[in-house]
Amino acid sequence: FVTEVTRDLAREAADRGGSFDAVKFRVPEGVRGAVGIRLNKLSDECNQVLRTAAVIGREFDFALLAALNQEVSDDALLDLIEEAIAAGTIKEVSGPVERYEFTHALIEQTLAEELTTGRLARLHARIVDAMEELYNDRLDEHVAELAHHCAEAETVVGEEKLVHYARMAGERAAASYAWVEARAYFEQALDALGEDAPDAERAAILSGLGRAELLSLTYPDVQRGWDNVARAFDLYDGLEDSESAVEVARQSRGYLVIWVHGTAVVYSRALEMVAPGSVDAGYLLEQYSAAIRLEQVDVAGSQDALNQALEIARRTGDKRLESRVLVSLSFVRLVEGDYRGVIELGLKALELARETVQPLEEAWSRQRMALALISLGDPDAASRHLEAVRSLEEQFGVKTFADWSEYLLALLRGDLAKVDKLGEAKDSDHPNDSVNRLFAGIGAWHTEERSDMDERFQAAQEEGRTAPTLRQRRENAIILALAARLMDRPRDAIRAGEIARSILSAPRLAPEDERSARIAAGLAAVAASDAGEARQHYQRLEIERGTLARGAYPFSGDRLMGLLAHTAGMPDESAAHFEDALDFTRKAGYRLEAAWTGHDYAESLLERGRPDDLQRATSLLEESITIAGEIGSRPLEVRLIALREKAASMAAPAARYPDGLTGREVEVLRLLAAGKTNQQIADDLVIAPST
Repeated sequence: FVTEVTRDLAREAADRGGSFDAVKFRVPEGVRGAVGIRLNKLSDECNQVLRTAAVIGREFDFALLAALNQEVSDDALLDLIEEAIAAGTIKEVSGPVERYEFTHALIEQTLAEELTTGRLARLHARIVDAMEELYNDRLDEHVAELAHHCAEAETVVGEEKLVHYARMAGERAAASYAWVEARAYFEQALDALGEDAPDAERAAILSGLGRAELLSLTYPDVQRGWDNVARAFDLYDGLEDSESAVEVARQSRGYLVIWVHGTAVVYSRALEMVAPGSVDAGYLLEQYSAAIRLEQVDVAGSQDALNQALEIARRTGDKRLESRVLVSLSFVRLVEGDYRGVIELGLKALELARETVQPLEEAWSRQRMALALISLGDPDAASRHLEAVRSLEEQFGVKTFADWSEYLLALLRGDLAKVDKLGEAKDSDHPNDSVNRLFAGIGAWHTEERSDMDERFQAAQEEGRTAPTLRQRRENAIILALAARLMDRPRDAIRAGEIARSILSAPRLAPEDERSARIAAGLAAVAASDAGEARQHYQRLEIERGTLARGAYPFSGDRLMGLLAHTAGMPDESAAHFEDALDFTRKAGYRLEAAWTGHDYAESLLERGRPDDLQRATSLLEESITIAGEIGSRPLEVRLIALREKAASMAAPAARYPDGLTGREVEVLRLLAAGKTNQQIADDLVIAPST
């Protein structure tokens, strides 16, 4: 089978310039011939029945097969089935219903392909009619099969029936948290919907599709989900069906709020449709608060909306609403850097979410507490929450994007095998998200898997300049600045600084926007050795001390402060910050970040050049080299070894070369005299170009 498939696909790829269509793949003639030899041993009557069964599907039950072969008695049909079982083409399926299954999908496909297109469509239509009659009292159990058969027989059964069953199948899949399946069914229903279809039907399909997209797509595709929700809302509004419009707005949840825009206008209009102080108003206010904070930078209005929603929840005793509001409040604490407040609110939200069976709220509260605990240096407690989140995601199909926290934790700890695995998943799950892709690239760089880093940097720069929301631009700026710092790409750091300064010049900024932009601009100032700008950002980033930078990146806040202080010409403050960073990372077990802190601290000490700093720098470098070697980060190890060589040359007698030149500096001069370029010298001496 593999040989025949490979031959066919290779032939098709050659015909199509290197590509092939796997969706429309047909069983190769050689394989069909082999299957045909087995089928030829069966009677014509048996083959005829099996062809009908093959169109039903891989599995089929006796009652439906009998309804489609009414000219054959039940006893005769059983004889034919037993003939097929004896030949090994089908087998019985255990269960309360008399059901059978083809022993191999190739047999089913080969049989179905023997029918002409017209005959196949009519047989699918007959199957729809038979199922409607046979399962009349429990059609909802078979809507997925009915949608499939209607799609294959659309020219016979008509688009109205296809829309009906595809929509039902989408709603059933959504009720089972199968969001990807639901999305496919709603798309099928929307595609089949006629131009003159009633607005109410179109709105219902758009609402279901939008909700499924919001729960299954990632940035930037998830915006499509919100756009469909807004279209459904507008249609219901035009029909003056405020109840349905409000329900659409209330149900549109589950996405990362920073990923979509255009939500505030919908929630604002929905609030006008409900009674002030009502439970509906409470649910809408909770969603409206995030919308105006992110889209209108209305921090005070956002907090007021949450306070109103919480008051409504407690006054009416609606624990589901209270849980949702507490989760939103915990998110506010997270972006503001109040990590202990996140945990306090998260625990309350978690208790209520479990009591009211709200898996999405439980997952989100755990995810935010995990991020707060990572930021505070308690990775074990964070891991327990992340395990529970993964279980909830698998069970209920919810998406909290805990992969960010898991990846962050693995990177901090220096678990590069896990980083590789999670990085591949991030690339797969977020193919168009420049922030996630560059974050995954940071891990790949540490393991020397960095072939496409230029493309990742370019994508982050482009998104940082053109993304539709301020939040997306600032997220690209900070990840760009961090990656540039680690990989010694000063030009990219400068570009990150340009993006960050454009954000800082905005007329209004939320506290979290300013912090992120200042971190990015600060790292750019370090790369450019701009003492004045470094000092400016240093004075405004005191909140970063004792945690991770911005609480979401593999970068100690104290290491950031140490770099800024060093660049600003504040050596004593710089050393104190680096010592705090070492203490934080060692206690937390963040080995990779500890090694990087040792690198930056030693580099600053060597640049300062005091006699008593040399011993401390050498000690830091030995510790960091050991860590880098143990976790397997060769790029970091190379950087550290180069610094150690610099320290050794500084410790040697200064009189060996004129003007106090070190041995390494003389090596560089010799290579320059030989006509080598900056990059060639860096490669020969195994150092970074900027060094």
